[in-house]
Amino acid sequence: EGLLLFTNDGETAHRLLHPSYRVPRRYLVEIEGKAGRPVARQLEDGVALEDGVARAENVRVAAAQGEGRVSASEIQLTLREGRKREVRRMMEALDRLAPSNWRACVRGNGGIWPPKRCGPSVR
Repeated sequence: EGLLLFTNDGETAHRLLHPSYRVPRRYLVEIEGKAGRPVARQLEDGVALEDGVARAENVRVAAAQGEGRVSASEIQLTLREGRKREVRRMMEALDRLAPSNWRACVRGNGGIWPPKRCGPSVR
């Protein structure tokens, strides 16, 4: 799973993908169980991974849907690093099941892609 980017503009690709440019990447993650403000705070404060602490710049948690063990929560988080499997590893570090559904939203010159369900523009 991931974002597939096709371009013949090397400079644009470099600026979007290289971590030194800190381009905001917004992820929409669905996890099992209820997630509230404590989970959001942990993601914002930083989660210890084997290659260092990973912090979300911004986190929004939607209300859980369903009841009991089958409930699911939706978390929208913004990262600027782009480490390998960073979102999945952050969720696993919080003892949450690895994301079953997620979507990446990247801000470029033409706005945010994909435009649906990614929320307001990230600057």
